[in-house]
Amino acid sequence: MKSPTQSNELRVLVDTIEALRDENCRLIEEVKVARRSSQITADMVVEQFSKLGAYHERLEDQVRVEKDLRNSLSDKLKEGELRERELDLARSAAEAANRTKSTFLANMSHELRTPLNAIIGYSELLEEEAADMEEGTLVIPDLKKIRSAGKHLLALINDILDLSKIEAGKFELLPEFFDVELAVKDVLTTVLPLLEKNNNRVELTCAPDTGQLKADLVRVRQCLFNLISNASKFTEDGVISIELSRRRGETRDWIVCRISDTGIGMSEETLAKLFQPFTQADDTATRKYKGTGLGLTITKRFIELMGGDIVVESTYGMGATFQFELPANSEAKMSAAAAIESAPSTAEWTLLAIDDDPDVLEWLRRTLPPEEFHVITATNGVQGLQLARQHIPDAIVLDIIMPEMDGWEVLSALKSDPVLCEVPVVVATLYENRGMGFALGAADYLTKPIDRSLLVKVLERVCMGDGAARRVLIVEDDEAARETMRRTLQENWHVSVAENGRLALEALDETDPEVILLDLMMPEMDGFEFLERIRALPRWSHVPVIVVTAKELTGAERTILQSQTEKIVEKGSYRRRDLLSEIRRVTSNRRRALAAQAALEV
Repeated sequence: MKSPTQSNELRVLVDTIEALRDENCRLIEEVKVARRSSQITADMVVEQFSKLGAYHERLEDQVRVEKDLRNSLSDKLKEGELRERELDLARSAAEAANRTKSTFLANMSHELRTPLNAIIGYSELLEEEAADMEEGTLVIPDLKKIRSAGKHLLALINDILDLSKIEAGKFELLPEFFDVELAVKDVLTTVLPLLEKNNNRVELTCAPDTGQLKADLVRVRQCLFNLISNASKFTEDGVISIELSRRRGETRDWIVCRISDTGIGMSEETLAKLFQPFTQADDTATRKYKGTGLGLTITKRFIELMGGDIVVESTYGMGATFQFELPANSEAKMSAAAAIESAPSTAEWTLLAIDDDPDVLEWLRRTLPPEEFHVITATNGVQGLQLARQHIPDAIVLDIIMPEMDGWEVLSALKSDPVLCEVPVVVATLYENRGMGFALGAADYLTKPIDRSLLVKVLERVCMGDGAARRVLIVEDDEAARETMRRTLQENWHVSVAENGRLALEALDETDPEVILLDLMMPEMDGFEFLERIRALPRWSHVPVIVVTAKELTGAERTILQSQTEKIVEKGSYRRRDLLSEIRRVTSNRRRALAAQAALEV
């Protein structure tokens, strides 16, 4: 492309050449006129032709200059085009390198997490089996060490992969609403072994208006885990204080989390390089505190990615205080109580308790494990039947002696209802008439006062249902992962397996699964194509699918999966009982949905 200066120079040359040509034509006309009028002498003719020759020389010089300028411009244009082509090639190479790096990170995530998943899974299985053996006490401590080492290695791999993705600009956040106090309490449960090991005490205070936050819950939990575990690691026989609050800004609110400890503290030199990768408070060769030095680096990067900031204050020998702020969302200013009430239950089963004694209902709410049972209550039979039709619970605990409508009438109404007749009912009463209870269709009969452990066992049994009739299909190409999941489920489920999506499609009609556990990265047909195929089949369009994968998902992939599956579980990050709970939860939800649909059709 010509520059403005070059264009002006060329325009001046053209104008000059045109002027010379005009002058030449004028002189020729003068000669012709002079000849015709016989007023010109030979000397004048010579003089005129001499001038004409000089003009011709100047004209030729200008033409040569113009030619040289055109050649120069052409060369520069070629150089510019060449540079532009080189830039295009460099840009394409950089984009290809980024794609290669992203593919490498995804593949490394899968290749590293898959064998670790087998190590952690088998160690858990062996722990449970060893507990039933006489020699179990000898090997269980070693198995716990294997599992702990596997989880530690998995955490390290996750940190390295996360840092690589952040530096490559490939990290995607998945914001959602969640209660901040509940998130902190959840993390404290995970960190509890380290707190107990160092004999530390935790003090948690939460301002009443803290409420909810819209952010990436997984990453916020990771930041909290890093900061709280660090505080506990560098503190012994001390106190770790966690303060949560909401700060009102001019344009937005901020959620503030302040974590203080009474540990070893840090020097100014350490503080200056604290958030650099692979840097630790004690980085000497004989350091007492182990770790990679990645936790705080990743914590800072995550907080900044979510629009927040983190600061630290510390004096050597006097503990440290980390404080981070994250922007809250104006829609999230509900109280913690409201958040709990509106949030969907994550319990495995929904239990309806019908009893006219409020103390009994409160005891049931408080005594049953919240991770297993979501308890809804009714104080009379009429209300109980209404709630049963509204929620279609997994089980019902029913008192007999109640005013207006007693338990026998409620039980008869439940068993004559085509939608509710399959819901197991456990009678819990002071009235001793087991024969009547079983004759009317009760699943079990307990006499008050009720033993808590017995009640939990009975409810787990009736909610679990007939294990032989419960069918699960595992679609997984890795043999070790397939086997650990099969052994985890075989006690209560009829388990079928398939090595890839194609074989799973062929096995659907024969296995008739209630739930599918699906890997994503498989030969012949991967998990994404399998999902697309079954969702196009009317019979299988709504079968619950739980994705169990080691693949590093992009935001687009996660969005697709969230719309087509019930849960996405990362290999190696779940405990066996968590997987069992999740399977029971999704199948229970599915059964209730089918029952509700049947109720509408009645």
